[in-house]
Amino acid sequence: MNEDLRQVYQDIISDHFRHPRMRGWSGEGWKDVLNVNPSCGDQIRIACRLDASGRQMLEWRHQSQGCAASVASASIMCGVLNGLSPALARDRISVFLEELLNPNGEKDSDPDAFERQALLFFRKVPSRVVCVRLAWDAALRLLDMK
Repeated sequence: MNEDLRQVYQDIISDHFRHPRMRGWSGEGWKDVLNVNPSCGDQIRIACRLDASGRQMLEWRHQSQGCAASVASASIMCGVLNGLSPALARDRISVFLEELLNPNGEKDSDPDAFERQALLFFRKVPSRVVCVRLAWDAALRLLDMK
């Protein structure tokens, strides 16, 4: 990875850590799940709200306390998943997690991929992969809730 691209990715992570998007929620119709990293104490609570039909995810939000990797990951993930059907959200999560675990993976051509690519920077540090996964794993748990 060239140094300019590395700096851009670090800037994206830093910005999402300092100014998380899609943070907090209120009102009715939300379901949420908490994910905790027992080795460091990072806590990520992911929430989603379905439309009246239950087929479309209207919003994804988070409450995060932890390192830059876990907070930025929750912020980026909520932006990526907002407005997607549950099936498409599950597909996006699965693709990302596959990329995260495959250091030789292909670059994604999806328009939302640039910020996700910044998270893939952490693939080289296995102890940080757990931090990046917290939000995405919580979102999968939410999708599995009845």
